[in-house]
Amino acid sequence: MNVIEIFNSIEGEGIRAGELCTFIRLAGCNLRCSYCDTQYSFTGGKKMTIGEIVKIVDRYGNYNVTITGGEPLLHDISPLLDKLSNYYVNIETNGSIDPIPKYKKYNNVMFTVDYKCPSSGQEKFMRNGVALQQLRCHDVIKFVVGSLEDLNCMKQLIQENKFRSQIYVSPVFGEIKPSDIVDYMKTYNLQGVRLQLQIHKFIWPPEMKGV
Repeated sequence: MNVIEIFNSIEGEGIRAGELCTFIRLAGCNLRCSYCDTQYSFTGGKKMTIGEIVKIVDRYGNYNVTITGGEPLLHDISPLLDKLSNYYVNIETNGSIDPIPKYKKYNNVMFTVDYKCPSSGQEKFMRNGVALQQLRCHDVIKFVVGSLEDLNCMKQLIQENKFRSQIYVSPVFGEIKPSDIVDYMKTYNLQGVRLQLQIHKFIWPPEMKGV
């Protein structure tokens, strides 16, 4: 498969934020979000075998592994997951592909589904609420918001569906104040929704790769 980069850092967001993690960034994406911060992953990459990838993961020695992109589910990642059975694996996916039917057999794997709200320009490609209800209690739906319209979109989806997964809301960096999101959460009593900040963008320059 085509790999953009494999690197050792801390998990910048989600359930394991702040923990050491090995990142595998795969090439290719089927969306073009307005605020994308990894456009360098759209094309290119280095062809690597599963064995080569796993060798690097083993060398870093982190028990957390995040497979990201781009959109990693454009690849058949089953052979890679078969070799990562001793790791806690998080798959970051953009919400346009339903991961559960193909990959639910992997007990060590969780999914972070990044739901694209209106400001992304890609909401029309999102799976509907019924599909998102298939996510499990250890999976995450993450709403990336950059405007009041995005917050309203998130609220409507939460109110109309019974999600079993954890629910995160994350601001588009530099587009909306985290305090405004908190005010919105209080105004509409959004219980069970967790504000998430991308801590790696506070530690390193937001445009820096491989961190």
